Amino acid sequence: AISTAASTVSINASDLVSYLGTGNLTMEAGNVTINSAITSSAANTFVINSNGVKTITVNAALSLGGPLTFNGYDVALGDGIGISTSTASNILINASVNFYTNGSIRRTISSAGGNITIQADSDANGGGQLNLDYLTLDPGVGNVIIRGETFSFNTTEAERPFIRGTGTFTLEPSDAAFGVDMQTHWFKLDEAGHIKRGVTFGKVGNTSNFSLNHVGGLTVAGPIAVYGSYITNSTPLTSSADIVTGKQIG
Repeated sequence: AISTAASTVSINASDLVSYLGTGNLTMEAGNVTINSAITSSAANTFVINSNGVKTITVNAALSLGGPLTFNGYDVALGDGIGISTSTASNILINASVNFYTNGSIRRTISSAGGNITIQADSDANGGGQLNLDYLTLDPGVGNVIIRGETFSFNTTEAERPFIRGTGTFTLEPSDAAFGVDMQTHWFKLDEAGHIKRGVTFGKVGNTSNFSLNHVGGLTVAGPIAVYGSYITNSTPLTSSADIVTGKQIG
């Protein structure tokens, strides 16, 4: 483990690669900024814990062979960067408040079969926001889980998040309910023709409204579930299993 009491930590990327080559690595620090690429084929776990009201900022590519976890107050991804694991390893990004992307060059988080989870408001106190501009998530056969309270990002065709892969997609609040009414067209779920094994919007008890308005309709090779106080549907839904909805459909 690497631990520092300083508010900001600066460690050479080559040193981190050396640590990962020998075993699991956990960093305990304040603000953490990654400005140099980190490439490791070792199937070891890499964890960064940014303690206190601090930020993890990723401005360079991370290419890993094992699981990755970020735990921070805020977590930010820079312009055009990539985060990947070459094995079926999970990528977990926890922001107790905000997760956001900087700049207008698309960035990609990918795994060769592991799950990708992004959480704003990870402490579930109703105080977190997701900004997902120009972000592509591709877990292969793994699943994508996005949790948050409110959202702030652009939703034109070029800017909205692309959700690739053939696993399941789950969009749900971190606490009991979203803080805003939701629209499914904010996400491009079938980008590059990738058909999901299942899709879930919301969760049992969610009291925000949901608009099913996915552009061009939504085809899923499995169940579709939608939970909300009031649900409107203006798009064709095709499912090879059950379609479960919440209180009311308009």
